[in-house]
Amino acid sequence: MNPRVLPLVFLCAVVGASGLSLERRHVAPNVDYGSAVGDALNNFIQTNLSDPLKLLPEGTEKIDIDLAELSQKIIGEGQTPPIKGSLSLADIFVKGVKQTGVDKSVFDLPSIVRPVNIDIVLSNAALDLEGQYEIDATLMSLIPVRGKGRITLRITNLKAGAATLLKMFPLPMKVDAFNYLLTLDVFQVHFEDLIGGGDLSDKINEILNNLIQTQLLPGLTDPESSLHASINAILADVVNGAVSELTAQDLLDLLNGLLKP
Repeated sequence: MNPRVLPLVFLCAVVGASGLSLERRHVAPNVDYGSAVGDALNNFIQTNLSDPLKLLPEGTEKIDIDLAELSQKIIGEGQTPPIKGSLSLADIFVKGVKQTGVDKSVFDLPSIVRPVNIDIVLSNAALDLEGQYEIDATLMSLIPVRGKGRITLRITNLKAGAATLLKMFPLPMKVDAFNYLLTLDVFQVHFEDLIGGGDLSDKINEILNNLIQTQLLPGLTDPESSLHASINAILADVVNGAVSELTAQDLLDLLNGLLKP
């Protein structure tokens, strides 16, 4: 599926998951649809997502990651990547998906000629990822990181969301402002059987997790980081690609569908 239309497809799926039909009715201005959108999102999570949830799309056996390229995107171009090499992941499942809840849901339509204020935040107390990995890399230009086997990842107290102003007029619709949110307490990864397992494997896992906590995660979660600005721009482009195909009537029909009993 073209990623440019994912936000639109997701919104349509939310409406469908709510068991609601769309009717062409006039939406009065100064209405906050946040409660209806929040209920629809909760319903979508509980009825449309499996738990555990398979991450890789059907037909994709594995994903290959260039660790040096990924590191530089996170810490900034021109910086020496702390890890170089390749990582392959397969058979990835996430447990705890259905424990995701809607912490905040604002969808304020003051009028059809003023920007729509959208602010959605989801949270999850604990997510556990399991899968298979194969890695051939060097850490800090010195420590070999090689192995193949089971990988586990635990994330706790995750909050993720986005706030945006959506301009309905003049057409095409577009994002006037965008800001994503990502916070978490723990991001703990464990590669089984690195360098054959044992104490050395545990030590390398410890070094890797320290690297993630001190160098990689701040770039993702800090709103002032250059990576945060880059991700904001990418996400805004994706949303703009989707909403540019909508008319104001399309959006009003979707919202009316959420309100219909």
